[in-house]
Amino acid sequence: MQVTSQRIIKYSLLIIGLGTILIVPDKLLFHSDKSLCLHLSITGVKCPLCGMTRAIHEVFHIRILSALRHNMLVPLLFLVIALEIYIDFINPESIVKNARRFLWIFTLAAFGMLYLVRIGIYLGWWNWLDHSLVF
Repeated sequence: MQVTSQRIIKYSLLIIGLGTILIVPDKLLFHSDKSLCLHLSITGVKCPLCGMTRAIHEVFHIRILSALRHNMLVPLLFLVIALEIYIDFINPESIVKNARRFLWIFTLAAFGMLYLVRIGIYLGWWNWLDHSLVF
């Protein structure tokens, strides 16, 4: 198996990012009223990635329901990571390689749908919806 510089960069960034989230104390992530999301700050609408850092942190600390409340798409992130690792390192010639494209398209569609729901909540389209669940 040939390790390319592109793979080295991809997995180095992944390890650094996930490692950073793992060691960040709860106090910094959960006891702040300010959001670092530029999209939320400018528009007032949560982007599809809002809450993902907190969700990943909760998954690392085995608080799955809390993770889903922060961002309901966190399982997709781990599925994408697992598939990428499988294709890149375990079985590069696998037929699962075709699933990579489908999973990425499905993930982007899910993020798009979540974004539309969040815009609808912001505009008051779904006032009957319990916003505290996962949105």
